[in-house]
Amino acid sequence: MLASLNLFNSKFYNRIASFPTIIISALFHEYVLWAPFRFIAPILLVQYGTFGTILYFVKPSPNSKFWNYFIHIGLNIGVAAMVFCYTMELYARHLCPREESFSNTFMPRSLDCVLL
Repeated sequence: MLASLNLFNSKFYNRIASFPTIIISALFHEYVLWAPFRFIAPILLVQYGTFGTILYFVKPSPNSKFWNYFIHIGLNIGVAAMVFCYTMELYARHLCPREESFSNTFMPRSLDCVLL
């Protein structure tokens, strides 16, 4: 019965299946950054999870130069924002020490550190 409906070969189900893949990939990339830094700042998760998902569903025209410029400028701004935010969090963790606990790795110190 399901084979006759041909539901699983449609573009709708491919796009639905790609959404959890993007989210799992964003979580994995955040985990890769947690391993050396020992803190979680959800900057990459927000950038990759939201903007990556939005840009996946937007399909540009193949002859558009605007889309090419938009992607290159967006990548540069995104990487610069990520480097800025992670560096600010590293300095906040260095200048405003707290007790080290597992729950403390999820709280960004750059939001409440007065010394920055």
